[in-house]
Amino acid sequence: MPYIYERMQQLDTWASSALAQSNLLPIVPPSMNCGDGMEFTTAQSIRSISRIKLSSAQIKTHRFRAFSDIPIFIKKHCDLTAANSNNLAACNSVKDSRAQNGISDIQCSCGGLEPFQQSSSEYTPSTASSTSSDYQSISQYSFTSGFPFSIQHSAKVCLRAALLISRMFPSLPIPQPIMNEPKSPQGMTLQSPNQLPRTMPSFACCLMQGSYAMLMIFYKARVEKQLSPDYGNKTTPSDRLIEELRQGLERIIATVTNYAAAFEALDGMRDEIEGAYQTAFPQP
Repeated sequence: MPYIYERMQQLDTWASSALAQSNLLPIVPPSMNCGDGMEFTTAQSIRSISRIKLSSAQIKTHRFRAFSDIPIFIKKHCDLTAANSNNLAACNSVKDSRAQNGISDIQCSCGGLEPFQQSSSEYTPSTASSTSSDYQSISQYSFTSGFPFSIQHSAKVCLRAALLISRMFPSLPIPQPIMNEPKSPQGMTLQSPNQLPRTMPSFACCLMQGSYAMLMIFYKARVEKQLSPDYGNKTTPSDRLIEELRQGLERIIATVTNYAAAFEALDGMRDEIEGAYQTAFPQP
């Protein structure tokens, strides 16, 4: 394990340094480019892609420490743990008791959130210590004490990385077919430029990593809000964070929907993320 911890630190340091460099590189205005600005668009795309990949690497490095690999999605996507049948069977048996506590469950894997909710005391202000006395930090794995990062630090890294991923995908350029005035063949309707897929399936796992991290942070923030002495009285920092997470998840859903326009195999990913989003943010 010490070797793995050392490699985690090295990867985290490298990814953080590379992301910092991507922020420092000069941005050349489109007006300074020759022709139609294709070089500028290419440079901006490469920068966005690098940020997406680096942020995904950060989430992979810190995800286990931050969230203990608790499953949210039913099916297996990339390297994310899928919910097992025991978790699904547990949903019905615990729904009523959790509803009384004001804590809803993720539709697809509510049973797996029990240890997650127990660990929320580490994110609760000290003023609520009496309320959170029943909550205990999780110790599912005997080697967690040797991690080079704290749970709080890893959660913050995952939060920043996930939000950056959600912002970078919409910044990718919209494809522009090489034609002057496209005319659709008889009986066919051409897609508008905004509906054309903006990226390739090689980035699909980055979408899943980002959505997983934002959903897990959302449930942490919601439990913290419910345990706060100011709960229900005024707007709290948790409310602002939850709103930011909601917007980030909506950007992710819009991106994967755009993805699925050309790659139907990604419909499953879109449905999983959208289902988890609707459970977290039910519509009135």
